[in-house]
Amino acid sequence: VTFVPVCNPQAAARHQRFIDRNLNRHFYPKDQHIHYEDTLDAVLCNVLDDADILLDLHSYQSLGGPFAFLGTSSAREIAYGRALGLSNYIYGWADAFGDHDATEEQRKASLGTTDYVRNKANPGIAITVECGHHYNADNVAIGCTVITRAMHFAGLIDGDVLPSVPTGDQHAIQMQRVFYKQKSGALVKPWHHCDQVAAGELIARYDDGEGIAAPQDGVIVLPKTQTDHAIGAEWFYFGVETDFPES
Repeated sequence: VTFVPVCNPQAAARHQRFIDRNLNRHFYPKDQHIHYEDTLDAVLCNVLDDADILLDLHSYQSLGGPFAFLGTSSAREIAYGRALGLSNYIYGWADAFGDHDATEEQRKASLGTTDYVRNKANPGIAITVECGHHYNADNVAIGCTVITRAMHFAGLIDGDVLPSVPTGDQHAIQMQRVFYKQKSGALVKPWHHCDQVAAGELIARYDDGEGIAAPQDGVIVLPKTQTDHAIGAEWFYFGVETDFPES
């Protein structure tokens, strides 16, 4: 078992998301190191090259609780994700970035640690767990619980360490698309992660009056609610509630 508790040391020391770029985007070894995070890719990829199973733990800036990004590359990966015992799962990350009006650079930039593990020479299975908002009081407990469940799934811990979670209490959301902040504007209210919206409901409005409405009934995923969110960056994602996928 390999633990990497701090993947971006300089950013962690400064209590910020990254130095030059999001480390969990554009994730692969670089021939040229333009950004600070480029120097970390080779180190982390070297660790992941030896990994059969990845559990990538995060917290997030939107208001909300824990959930997992569920991989669908194999039945075993789906089983692994559900064995972590969470209530909410989101899948379709790559499809959301690979469709609609995303540029090729934006699609390439979406590649993260889980994509790397699934597509390396000796593919493994990988799940990202978001433990909740950065400052939720139960973040550490959630992280420890899913680590324990992951080790149990991998056969590294014997016995029934934690009670099982009824599958009927687990819910899936399929991501449909990513919305980028194209110009100056704001969300129409402080949305929470997994807030439900109706078709045509206004989600955000640009300063010039142009609005962004829900394309259909669905849920908002990880809205970036800070007012100074950078133009051109991912702003929020849109998904729909579905049954759990099959590989």
